Amino acid sequence: DLGYDVLLRTGSPVTDDDTDAGSSAARTPLALDQHEEAVAARAREFAANIGLPDAVVASVEQAGRWHDEGKRDIRFQAMLHGGDMLRAELARYPLAKSGMDPADRVAFQRAQRLSGYPRGMRHEALSARIAAVRVAGRTDLDPELVVRLVASHHGRARPLLPAVVDPAPVKVELETGEVFD
Repeated sequence: DLGYDVLLRTGSPVTDDDTDAGSSAARTPLALDQHEEAVAARAREFAANIGLPDAVVASVEQAGRWHDEGKRDIRFQAMLHGGDMLRAELARYPLAKSGMDPADRVAFQRAQRLSGYPRGMRHEALSARIAAVRVAGRTDLDPELVVRLVASHHGRARPLLPAVVDPAPVKVELETGEVFD
């Protein structure tokens, strides 16, 4: 049983802290950088434990590191701040998780509506675009695998993400100075 093998070979038990850093059910706000690093480490661990080649392990790790970059869109950040654009703009760091009760669909819908983030738009699309730029020309990674994993990490890009028109696109500037829209 592959799952059992992976569990035995990790060398350390999974703690609540590890789970929350990668979990969509986290009940407290979670910083984007912290979340992506936790996901990258967990993805690397799984890929290595099942014996994938080094280049594939590195690609899986990078996909984990970049999988939520699209959440840097200020409208998505406002959504994670309950729909409050001012709180999102004043935040010390971008969030990956809002801390809202995942069972409270009304709160999620209200936050989405107030944020201006287009209904049905997927952060994975921007995340994949960012990953594609970052992976371009790299020979130590499998660019197609990285972009595919990023785009499909919530299962919506199998085979394609749904088309959504953004009536008011915004520019998203990363800490590296890269700008996407």
